[in-house]
Amino acid sequence: MYYKVNASYNRLSNWTNGDEKNLSESFGKVKALPSTQLRAWRVLHNIIATKVNLVRMSIIVDSAICVTCGEVKEDTPYLFFM
Repeated sequence: MYYKVNASYNRLSNWTNGDEKNLSESFGKVKALPSTQLRAWRVLHNIIATKVNLVRMSIIVDSAICVTCGEVKEDTPYLFFM
């Protein structure tokens, strides 16, 4: 099984529905490049440098609104799934 965005989306959907144990068990079984696995792990743990996270950590003091669209907050689901 190779990495597919749709499969990750389905696993994330299950994780948000309370199936965290199955996600962490199956996460290590996905055949993907280490850099892709690391990025997915960072997304799952919400440690991607989004504007929302940077404002929360007081690294930037500006607004967390997306620079591109100017309408919504730039958080992890917005960056990767919208």
